[in-house]
Amino acid sequence: MIIGTDVSLKVCKEEGYLMAEYDGRRKFDPNRYYRVFGYLPNYIAKEIGARENTIHIDIEITFNELVEIYERHEIGINKCCDTNQHVNFEKPTYFDFLNLASDINAYIGLQ
Repeated sequence: MIIGTDVSLKVCKEEGYLMAEYDGRRKFDPNRYYRVFGYLPNYIAKEIGARENTIHIDIEITFNELVEIYERHEIGINKCCDTNQHVNFEKPTYFDFLNLASDINAYIGLQ
């Protein structure tokens, strides 16, 4: 399954929002590696002469690894994205994983 930070995966792809890929038959595991990816936004691709649908972020990472990054930059990430208001660190879901990845990416990047 693929989920995005927008309800529409088409919008995620066109605007460069992050998406995550996971096996929907499995319960979320904070120690399991999941794929996080995002496309270069179409408007930027046009500006720089790149082709549309170019992936610019594509990593595999665990929720716990994201939490370690978050904890090192917690104050800045929270000021930037209010992560502590919308990510459940106690009982994370796939959506918490994606939201945390997106917030970290917005603040310091994931690659």
